[in-house]
Amino acid sequence: DANQELLALGVANVMASAAQGFPVSASQSRSSVVDALGAKSQVAQLVAAGGLILFLLFLTPLLALMPKAALGAILIVTAFGMLETASLRMLLRIDRSEFAIAVGVTLIILLTGVVPGIIAGLLLSLIDVLYEISRPRDAVLRRLPSDGKFHDCLDPDEGESVPGLIVYRLYAPLIFANARYVMARIRELVDQSAGLECLVIDAQAISDLDVTAAQRFTELYQELTELGVEIKIADSPRPFREQLTKVGLSSKVGSEHFYVSVKKAVESFERRKALDAGHAKGKAIVRANAVAGAGIPLHPGAEKFYKEVGLVK
Repeated sequence: DANQELLALGVANVMASAAQGFPVSASQSRSSVVDALGAKSQVAQLVAAGGLILFLLFLTPLLALMPKAALGAILIVTAFGMLETASLRMLLRIDRSEFAIAVGVTLIILLTGVVPGIIAGLLLSLIDVLYEISRPRDAVLRRLPSDGKFHDCLDPDEGESVPGLIVYRLYAPLIFANARYVMARIRELVDQSAGLECLVIDAQAISDLDVTAAQRFTELYQELTELGVEIKIADSPRPFREQLTKVGLSSKVGSEHFYVSVKKAVESFERRKALDAGHAKGKAIVRANAVAGAGIPLHPGAEKFYKEVGLVK
């Protein structure tokens, strides 16, 4: 247990300082040798200490004849035995950035030492985390005919999109580090979608919303409203709803535009489109009846349209 070992070293150093003793530390080389020999407990250290005492008392002259290169080779061989190549292959297969960090930290430790390697590892890991947060993953969901629900499809041809509608999912909290990037992504999707009428945000993974992100979202909401694009929020978790309420966005969006699922939000959009189409058809019927009643001849294009929709014979 690495934590238990660090705790033991810390307690030993505190006791040594109180008794005016020597600082207590560990040795990577000795740990490598003991691990390579298959030691399982601290008894191995006692045996090694006893052997070292006997060696110093009776076999010291033999050590003077051994080349330093041979001692170094022993340490190198045991250290190579501690390298977990299987773990590195797994990192390469799963996450290339983590693999690069692991290899880089290993090289820094070999070239400069343990402490610089630990510091470099912390800095590289922090940079990687910040990059992942600032460039979160997202997706445009598509509806599968098999269940009628919206999914993040690996194959673009696997699902179907709804005309005039975008379903957008963000796989991260919406915070200051990624707010500008996320809003730019949504604007890009809106610009690429001709005739867009509604944007559904699948918020199930948005667990937080800070002040900066709220300001960016408010600006986006105003822009889309001016363009005539309706915003609906689906499957939002409680912390996200609470933050929306605190910054006043819930009242702007309107409670009627919050839905328990993406499917419900899309069904609401499709019902509204059907009603709008019904109203348009009703107006066309009234206009056709008025024109026919007045005896005014129809324009050829209008007459063709009315015949197609069954308004006139």
